[in-house]
Amino acid sequence: MIHNKTARSWREIVALVSDIEKTFSLTENDLAQGVVIFGAGPHGHIAARYLKNIGTRVLCFADNDPVKQGTLFGGIRVVPPQDASVASAPTVFITIRNGALSVQHQLANLGIDSLPFDAFYLIKNMERFARVRNNLLSDDQSKLSYDGILKTMLTGDNSYCAAVMEANQYFALPEFINFGNDHFIDAGAYVGDTIEKFIWMCSGVFTQIYAFEPGEPQLIAMKHRVERLRREWVISESAIICENAGLADKNKRLTLSMSNVLANTSLNNDSPGDNDQGGNIRCYALDSYLAGRPATFIKADIEGMELAMLHGANKTIRQFKPKMALSIYHTTAHLFEIAEYVKSLVPEYSIAIRQHSPIFAESVLYCWVPRGNRIHKH
Repeated sequence: MIHNKTARSWREIVALVSDIEKTFSLTENDLAQGVVIFGAGPHGHIAARYLKNIGTRVLCFADNDPVKQGTLFGGIRVVPPQDASVASAPTVFITIRNGALSVQHQLANLGIDSLPFDAFYLIKNMERFARVRNNLLSDDQSKLSYDGILKTMLTGDNSYCAAVMEANQYFALPEFINFGNDHFIDAGAYVGDTIEKFIWMCSGVFTQIYAFEPGEPQLIAMKHRVERLRREWVISESAIICENAGLADKNKRLTLSMSNVLANTSLNNDSPGDNDQGGNIRCYALDSYLAGRPATFIKADIEGMELAMLHGANKTIRQFKPKMALSIYHTTAHLFEIAEYVKSLVPEYSIAIRQHSPIFAESVLYCWVPRGNRIHKH
């Protein structure tokens, strides 16, 4: 029965793609006239860079925030939605990821047709999305979860994500229950909430926790939590190491971007600094940091740095084949790039996807090697 459901779900995606292609002119010749991006924010920056790389000119950004209007974003002017340049643009892409439907309605009232940029990106990279979905995912529930994400990308409608949402983020699968000897890497440890959940999941029995958090306010909160957990679970001080640092593809320093919202902290991987130059936050390549020490479980939620972190951990991953729970929603390309890279490192990994939010967020890729294939070289 579920096989019929997954087959039907994929047909629905193919139909949505076909409808969009009939409605919007998305060929290179059409896009050569230029596009407008609605949303001068992080996803707008990613979209502008992608469009530039495929030879498409961004005419301007549109944004509802009056503070941004009249400024430059990435060297491109920002205008209000009512600006004539928006109405006259051949194509308007929306990068307000979890507000795309309301923006579409707003623009429709101005007589402007628009499309979520995520939908365009999916269509342009349909073969790679299809390969991950049909060839790399190990179970039908993963395919349904992936389909929910893709349908939200195509339509801007978060109800598709809500329909496949599950609880127990990072520990949703039986293979991620601790067996008492884990060396746990918490990349993007935030205020220690995942550390606490991990300790509860393993009944306080583990070997080592390395927690990486670049934000100082978050680190302070995490250390307070860790001190409480040490007392409550009688954990030695050396068993939990909290690092005020990030993880990247190599040892370097990067600039930390922060906002008034505690959760909105990210490292700028475009900053040029290597070693001790160029940024205010130390970042490690996990291979360098561990220096041969084992990792058996890696969790990463690091605001788009996940793929860079994996590059910096490739030796550790090849040797120890750790379980991994990796956020894949920050950058749209990560929805296929991370699965592809993980399989290139360890072909025997089983891969699953679960959706842990009712909106397009908290999408996690789970990777593990079945027990009969696991070899640890401690």
